[in-house]
Amino acid sequence: MKTVVSLVILALMVATVVGPVQAKDAWYDGIYLGGGGGAGRLETTLAKLGVLPATADGDPNNNPPSSTFDPPGIAPDETLETTSFNETTIASKFFAGYRIMDYLAVEGGYVKFHGMDAHFCFLSDITGECSGVPGTFPTLELNERSWTVDVPLDGWTAYVIGIYPFNDTVEVFGKVGAIFWEMEPSGQEEVRIPASGGSGIIPCQGTGLGGSLFVPECRNEPNRSDLDGTDLALGVGLNFNNASGITVRTEFEWFDIKAADQSWLLSLSAIYNF
Repeated sequence: MKTVVSLVILALMVATVVGPVQAKDAWYDGIYLGGGGGAGRLETTLAKLGVLPATADGDPNNNPPSSTFDPPGIAPDETLETTSFNETTIASKFFAGYRIMDYLAVEGGYVKFHGMDAHFCFLSDITGECSGVPGTFPTLELNERSWTVDVPLDGWTAYVIGIYPFNDTVEVFGKVGAIFWEMEPSGQEEVRIPASGGSGIIPCQGTGLGGSLFVPECRNEPNRSDLDGTDLALGVGLNFNNASGITVRTEFEWFDIKAADQSWLLSLSAIYNF
């Protein structure tokens, strides 16, 4: 966070020095605020996120055991169908900037990926097939298991932007800067099991198994990790200006997040120029 704030302060200091040199010859020179949304993509692995389940032989893989309970009829293995986490989700962003001159601006903002989660099935040692359809209760059938991974992701950004105006209406830009990002991945086993009584959510270590008609949901304690870092961020896009003071921006941003193989954001934003 300190790194990003320092970059923003440095950019604003440059703006105060360079700004007076360039005469204000366009209505969109100066401070602007914007916000928008689009599609965010994250490609990584459960190992990089630190949310792999424990293995059947007790090897924790640097994680605590996912459960001490193995439902009847299912082989006691912890092998997942895949360990890849490749998800596209809705993302939102807010930003503020200063247009120093026709060809240069500085900008800082915040971006958040929403609902980044996935469900994985466990493979049976006997059949080599999924022990259940990946999903969550109540879609799970009796004795089916699912490993649910949730990856909250957000970050603060700071950019220096180079701009080439074709005219007062259309301009293309490229930007380079940094993103200070944070993730809190979690992995959790869900099982639908028979029980002697009760309903709803019970611990996976629960006892009293029997042939009761009550079929509750079983969840172990989440396997969590906390990740963060400051990494390179790049972007490219188009601005469509209007004399009313409103700019529509479409852009593509790429983030070199160390816990991911690929991470990017394709967005559409509205900007108000002061």
